[in-house]
Amino acid sequence: MNFLHRFKYFAFGLLLGSLIVYGLLFRNRDSLPAWTPNDRVLQELRLADTILIDPSVELPFPDSLLLQRVAGSSVRFGESDVRTGPCRVYQLESKEDR
Repeated sequence: MNFLHRFKYFAFGLLLGSLIVYGLLFRNRDSLPAWTPNDRVLQELRLADTILIDPSVELPFPDSLLLQRVAGSSVRFGESDVRTGPCRVYQLESKEDR
């Protein structure tokens, strides 16, 4: 087989694999279960019955917008404390607030 023939097989396999990955992982991303650590934590916070906020922290927005802000945030795992007790402490950061 010459180079052009092998390259056609390679390109076909690459295209087919890319379509499969796109179809399984990226299409309809909102309806898929959380599969990254950041998404898992945010889903856990959205589904929680109670979210406790440190009393020393003053939120620059009303409490009614808390779940919307949590959904648009990212978790700072380096500053979060998830191992020292029954209640996990997450540091969240969004474009507007931290």
